Amino acid sequence: MIHSTLFRSVAFVALTMAALDVYASGTTRIFFSGYFSAYLPTQSLDGATFFSSDGPGIKFSDGSHLAGTLITREREGFDPTFELKDYPLYLFGLKNPDELGIGDAEKFLRSHEELKSSLGDPVFEVVNVTGATFYSACSDRCEAIVVQDAQDEHLLHITSRGLGKTDIMTFLQDGNHAAD
Repeated sequence: MIHSTLFRSVAFVALTMAALDVYASGTTRIFFSGYFSAYLPTQSLDGATFFSSDGPGIKFSDGSHLAGTLITREREGFDPTFELKDYPLYLFGLKNPDELGIGDAEKFLRSHEELKSSLGDPVFEVVNVTGATFYSACSDRCEAIVVQDAQDEHLLHITSRGLGKTDIMTFLQDGNHAAD
């Protein structure tokens, strides 16, 4: 009987502390991979819908959404020697893909033109944060890619509608940083 009461008391305290931690921090952590996560304000998840396309996504009650997918050499069909950190430079037109093989160069040129067209000729921006580089192109929606300094297994590709570059960066850095 004493063990049962003690167990219930310890369990109650542990659950209460866990609930207080979520309440105190005010954020919920969403994992895109073991390397990438986002910290969303817990209150913003009221009425939100979670979905999956090529990775986790959230549609907030105000209609805005955020989704993340991973970019890998294998998924994109690149040679194992392809510098994955250069992917956003080619996609966003910040580096000329002519040095790549003709197939890869054409793919990046087409993707860049499609991105420009679909976003209405956005400004492509690069922001360095501790341990990572954040590339973005935004209009009424954003396309962003995060490259970590510490690993080159995959990149994080974020798409959003109704959320800007600053919102996305805050989600990636709140309570930690993009290189988490």
